[in-house]
Amino acid sequence: MKIENLFPTGILKHKVSSELSDHIESILTPRLDNLNAVGNVLSDYYENSIVTLGELGLLVREIFNCQKHYSEVTQYNEATEISSYWIQDYKGGHDHARHNHGRNQYSAVYWVRANEKSGQFIIHSPNPFSTIWSENIESEGHRENLYSQDHTYITPEKGLIVLFPSYLDHEVLVGREGCVRTTIAFNLK
Repeated sequence: MKIENLFPTGILKHKVSSELSDHIESILTPRLDNLNAVGNVLSDYYENSIVTLGELGLLVREIFNCQKHYSEVTQYNEATEISSYWIQDYKGGHDHARHNHGRNQYSAVYWVRANEKSGQFIIHSPNPFSTIWSENIESEGHRENLYSQDHTYITPEKGLIVLFPSYLDHEVLVGREGCVRTTIAFNLK
């Protein structure tokens, strides 16, 4: 007997240089007071009102390098443009409900800054069976494994890029009091 792993879904994680992460933080931090409340976070969602892609040029290059590598490994088509981007700043008590960016090809999250009180970033499995199975894991004494894993946690970290297919559901858990968590979200097509 043999079990074959037929339908894996990959995500890419990449840490930028400290010089680049400090540069991006120095550009954005003084402008965060210009963000508006959008849902349960502060954001310039699709307005791009506090920073231009030109100002983020070196980071944009890193995002495209990540996407190129992802495409080379997975053989998925390469994206050629950023279709949208926005800044989000989270405080204690802020979260972001489960959602996806399905009409795009790839999505990326970049952490401008984050501390240990930041809410975890969760990416959910696209396999509906894993959700059904995960509900029974503890009650029936089973251990989580590659086939039953419903989601993965990613700890926010300054300078970290996470790139993934846009159809994957993801969310941000509630940040604790004293949370420092600023992100730039990108959609690529």
